[in-house]
Amino acid sequence: MPGRHRGVVALGSLVLGTASLLGACDGDEDGAGGAPESPAPSTVQEGPVAATAVAVGDCLNGVVIGAAERATISSADVVSCDRAHGLEVYATFTLQPEDFDLTDVAEYPGPARIVRAADERCAERIEQVVEDPGAFGLIALWPSQESWAAGDRTVACAVFSPDGSTFESRQI
Repeated sequence: MPGRHRGVVALGSLVLGTASLLGACDGDEDGAGGAPESPAPSTVQEGPVAATAVAVGDCLNGVVIGAAERATISSADVVSCDRAHGLEVYATFTLQPEDFDLTDVAEYPGPARIVRAADERCAERIEQVVEDPGAFGLIALWPSQESWAAGDRTVACAVFSPDGSTFESRQI
């Protein structure tokens, strides 16, 4: 998609109602919570996209959710939500230095702190989007140390089916 850049992000998942948070998201660029969700796009350009460039409304394949609940990915395949897909991006937000009490904006806060912030904020945002958040697993894509050094501060939040099945239509 135009304007999307390449990079590597870390990936984490949890299933609401069955896993605890370690402590995603709507274009909330200032990092504040509670903003209304962005509407899902009516058309989609299918194909590979850098993991750092997924957007609200994207339906994705090519992201493995398995026993190793934390991994590094560099891309995903955007598909039409009318086709079988494994993930739906429901929110994005930007991490701020204030989220970690950092004085140096370039300082990497470390994976544990980023995971906690990503998981907590994605869990908050899913409750604004669906009536039964426990019906979905959540996954957060957050900046790796390498992409953080390149200026990436964006977290994307997506849902998946906790039983491992694919979605056949838009869920959110």
